[in-house]
This record gives sequence, C-alpha cells and structure tokens, in this order.
Amino acid sequence: AVVATLEDRVGNGLTGFNVEVIANPNGLNQLETVEATDGDGEVRLGFDEGRPDEYPLTIQGGGFTEEITVTVVGDTDSVSVEQQPDTTTAGASVSGPPSAKVTASEGSGVPNVDVTVAANQTGAIVSGNTTVTTNDTGVATFDDLVIEEAGAYNLTFSIDSADADVAQDANDTSNNFDVEAANATSLAIANPPGETTAGDTVNDSAGSGAPSVVVEDSFGNAVQGVDVAVEA
Repeated sequence: AVVATLEDRVGNGLTGFNVEVIANPNGLNQLETVEATDGDGEVRLGFDEGRPDEYPLTIQGGGFTEEITVTVVGDTDSVSVEQQPDTTTAGASVSGPPSAKVTASEGSGVPNVDVTVAANQTGAIVSGNTTVTTNDTGVATFDDLVIEEAGAYNLTFSIDSADADVAQDANDTSNNFDVEAANATSLAIANPPGETTAGDTVNDSAGSGAPSVVVEDSFGNAVQGVDVAVEA
C-alpha cells in the first residue's frame, strides 16, 4: 500500500480529506481509487503487486499534488557472490571486501533482505557482522570480517525463507582465498641443542637432527621467510 499524509504548516494531520491517484500511466492495478484521511491525516491506497516494474503515480489531496514511484519486484529467489574475497593478512578485515547480491525472479536487486555469511571452517570468523541487510541495489557488503588463523578458506552467503521477502532458501559459495600470517612477533625454540662432540655439527636434544626454532605472528601462525641468527 501507498501511505500518504496530509498536514498543516505546523505538522498537524488533516482529517477527512479525500486522496486519490490522478495519474497511473503504467497501469498499476488499484484496489481503492479514493480514500479519506484518518485522524492522523493518513490514508492508505492499496494496489495489487502487478508485474515487476516501476510505476510512476501522481497523488492528489487537500489541494496538493505529489509524484511518486512505486517499485514492484518479483519473488526473491537467489543470492550470488558479487565481490569475491581476496588474499588477506591474519587479523585484518577480509580483502575485497566480499559482497553478495540478492535478486528477484526477473533479475532485479532486492533491498532490505538479510544475508548471512559463514566460512568453511567453523569458528574461523572471529569478529565482524556476519548478517548484513542488502542496500537499495540488493547488495550486502561484508567489510569487517576478521579471520586470525592462516589457511585456505571460502565463504558461503545465504538467504532464509523465514524472511518475509524471501521466496525460498538459497546460498552461494565464493572462490577459495588465502589468509596469510601477519608480521612476526615471537620466536620459540622447537628443538633445543643437545650434547655434541667437539668439531661435529650440533645436534638437537633428541639426536635426530639440527636444533630449530619457530617464528610466529601474534595469532600463533608460523611465519615464513624470516632470517634467524644464532650465537653461542
């Protein structure tokens, strides 16, 4: 329904004024042609949904004329990845940023639909909004998702038919992307040195190889490519 309000210059609702649609060029089917404003100065003009399209209307009441556009969309039946996630540093927001688009049966974007995202590894997303509402073009953008554990991931975007604007459950999964270790923040001995004969290569304490260390970032991910110096 289209809700129109008639008010005086100080914002008081005007009661008992007839409001009607005086121009409807695209033929949106009206359920009522003329209605009187209620005690709050409001009137509701009902329409059949009609075929998906934009319908310009001209409404008149109380000596005033207003032009509006009513947009009719079809059933919401799909969600698809709009922007793929990209290689990301652990602890930073997932690059892209990833987004999904919700579309109606005729292909138009649907606003005001909740889209939920989940990673392929349970608990991988440690912070960020995992449910985002689509904007005017039907796109939900997830710009604050954070993953701290390095590895390969994908994201699945879902819509739920429990939402009044969604005709059926649907989902779509992104391409794989990598989360890489952040900058090194710590070094720990993995295999300490053991007893070694003078002049021989130093063994680890188990006698099975050389002593070694592990370099990690602040999230416990091993960091490659870091030069480590040793002194006796």
